Amino acid sequence: MKHPTILVVSDKEDACGFAARVLANEGHAVVSAHRGEAALNVLGKGAVEVMITDMRLPDMDVFDLLRAAKELDPSVEVIVLTTSGPKESAVASIKGGGTFLFLEKPLKDADQLTEAVRKALARRRARPPEQECLRSLSREKEWLETVTQHMRTGLAIIGRDYRVLWSNQVLRDLFGDPCDQPCYEFYNQRRNICPGCGVRRVFEAGAVKAIHEQQGLDARGNPVYSEIMATPITDDEGRVVAALEMVVPVTEKKLAEEKCLQLMERLERSKKMEAVATLAGGIAHKFNNLLTILLGHMDLMALHSSLDAPQLQSLSQMRDACLQMRDLTAQLLAYARGGKYQVEKRSFARFVEEAVPNLRYHLAPTVRLDVDAPEDTWLVEADYSQLKMVLSALLANAGEALSEAGTVRVACRNVMLDAEEAAELGGLSPGAYVHLMVRDDGHGMDAATLERAIEPFFSTRFQGRGLGLAAAYGIVRNHGGAIHLESQPGRGTTVHVYLPAADVPGPKAQSIPGGAGTVLFIEDEPLVRYIAEALFQELGHQTVFAETGEEALRILEESPEPFQWVFLDVILPDMHGSELFKRMRAVRPGLRVIVCSGFSRADEVQDLLESGALSFLKKPFTAAELQDAMARAQAAEADGDRSAPSEED
Repeated sequence: MKHPTILVVSDKEDACGFAARVLANEGHAVVSAHRGEAALNVLGKGAVEVMITDMRLPDMDVFDLLRAAKELDPSVEVIVLTTSGPKESAVASIKGGGTFLFLEKPLKDADQLTEAVRKALARRRARPPEQECLRSLSREKEWLETVTQHMRTGLAIIGRDYRVLWSNQVLRDLFGDPCDQPCYEFYNQRRNICPGCGVRRVFEAGAVKAIHEQQGLDARGNPVYSEIMATPITDDEGRVVAALEMVVPVTEKKLAEEKCLQLMERLERSKKMEAVATLAGGIAHKFNNLLTILLGHMDLMALHSSLDAPQLQSLSQMRDACLQMRDLTAQLLAYARGGKYQVEKRSFARFVEEAVPNLRYHLAPTVRLDVDAPEDTWLVEADYSQLKMVLSALLANAGEALSEAGTVRVACRNVMLDAEEAAELGGLSPGAYVHLMVRDDGHGMDAATLERAIEPFFSTRFQGRGLGLAAAYGIVRNHGGAIHLESQPGRGTTVHVYLPAADVPGPKAQSIPGGAGTVLFIEDEPLVRYIAEALFQELGHQTVFAETGEEALRILEESPEPFQWVFLDVILPDMHGSELFKRMRAVRPGLRVIVCSGFSRADEVQDLLESGALSFLKKPFTAAELQDAMARAQAAEADGDRSAPSEED
């Protein structure tokens, strides 16, 4: 029975059997259901014209069955079987649900049953076509709702007046129920038709398909991106009566594209800064070699020349100028993230309290300076000469922002960063950090300026001619930390610096060693070799020089000299310092090596120190610093301490 038209609902086999036989003989298709739930399943298929139901059912009240049946198919006719005829209240209730006739049980009169069914079918077929059309449309709408609610695509029918006539569940879940509102008003909070509206192109330009992308807000006020395609809906004469919009949410895709674009822009900036950093490092390397020569000659002149007071003063000023140039190359190296070389663990709070007063000159006398450095602030293992450069740059920027009035606040705190917080700060590792904050209430920066704040030589003011925040950024990152800036126009700027905390005090300074011996000095710059020989002679050492790594190896293999010290330049013309170190140790395992360089990555120096080098001498160096490097090497050899720069971030 593929297309039943008569449904008999009863749990009594005799009633079902009698009705089925009688109606089948009349040519009707009959299906039986013993429970109300089963009857509703049959009605849901939409093929039943007349339903004959018992007044009493085992699983539901007959009135509930009738109401549910009319919701499923308003056109179905109903005949109710009773034992003693209908009472007035039952008649009113059931007829309110659309019942046509009552029949008394038990069913014995076949003619009575067939006549009741005939009248029910006649009533059904006499129903006005418009009403039947509406019922058919209602069923189709329900079917459409069922289908479209399982789609990921939002659908809407837009009338010629731009009002939303219908939308599927996907769109209602995303934006809410439009309740016959204009589409531009409900979906986009506009008073007029949206620019580039696809529906408008369908209505006014006759477009067969119009596609556009749109940004709006969902029902919760969150940004949402959608790709929208509009197509015309026409009547039998081909006139456009409405438009169908297909809305595909692409928020995740759009946000991913924006994030990818941001990453690409960040990568481009990183490449640009890396190129500048490489150039800065190369310049600093050359400068350091030249400054080594100048400082060495000045130290020798001060020791041996019979200069009068004005000449000594001139020499002292020249030496001061060289030391200032050395500070500049240190900034270049800091920006290049070339390394940190004089590392110690000490109280960060004490450092702030001591350094800030000495940097007060960056601020106008009328600017108020507040310092808050609690004693319980954790220790930080760092090159504090470089951290002083960071603090100097931050105070200089604050001073420029304030000009003649305002307040600068410097504070430090202990913080524990979780994984999410650490990742937001540029991929730090979770853990304990010391947080340095420098805040001013100056003019602030807009978003575009804030984006470029760490670029070298970038400034919105004439005074900004140096590396500034760029050098500070390089130093902090090289210490395993991060810098984060917050600023708004008219509301000042806050610079947050995060540095990894340490909890073990650093070693005490060692005394300068005495004694003499032969030194092997590996250096490819002739003038540096010349001044080194003179300085070592003053310290009582003889010097043997090698210009290349191969020459140094040949000297070690052929010379019987037991070299007291070997000074190893990391950057040589024929091989890297780490390779030469391994080969030298293979020739003479007990060699006492001091690493010497004007520009090397901290991790390169650290690797050499961990491999057995005893200390590090940074170019340019003075006679006193040369002595100090040997003192530290001697102390390291005595206690096995290879204190040195930490690995670069």
